[in-house]
Amino acid sequence: MSDEPTKASEEDQVNIEFNRSLLLDQTEIITGEEDEHVVYSQRAQLLHFYDSAWHRRGIGQLKILKHNETGKLRIVMRHEDTNEPVCLNHILNDDVTYKVKDAKAWCFAVNDYSEGEYEFRQMCLRFKTSDIALGFKAAVDDALSCSSADELVASERGTSEQRARNEQNKIENEDEEREKEKDGNSSETRK
Repeated sequence: MSDEPTKASEEDQVNIEFNRSLLLDQTEIITGEEDEHVVYSQRAQLLHFYDSAWHRRGIGQLKILKHNETGKLRIVMRHEDTNEPVCLNHILNDDVTYKVKDAKAWCFAVNDYSEGEYEFRQMCLRFKTSDIALGFKAAVDDALSCSSADELVASERGTSEQRARNEQNKIENEDEEREKEKDGNSSETRK
């Protein structure tokens, strides 16, 4: 036997190809925000009042959402680390009053639905700076004023859309009558 290394011929070499792609089933994550668009979004800390003291409820993105069809507003906040579960979820309307706690915080009392059932809670939103806190309050006021205007426009649009439909039906009926008259006149001329 010889100590020389044996040279492998090209025929002896094995070509191995690895397909590293792994196909996973795509799962659609339903957040409940699919039919809404974000009006405002900002990082905040949420506190709630119980046992005669303020307790931290979560830190995360606070969003003012507006429903695409109904125009209703709500405020949602999810925990920052997990994006779930929701730590704040309430309807935003003129009944919600935000009061200044300090330069960076707003207090309010709402029927919160974050745990799957309505519970009246006293809450506080704290922001990083006083400018951000003022921006939040301005966004709330703007959203509420736009929502009221949208409701008015929607009701007017509903009546104008109905008028347009009625006008379209009237035109179609007149066109059908003209067609019938033409058909009647052409059959009389043939006789």
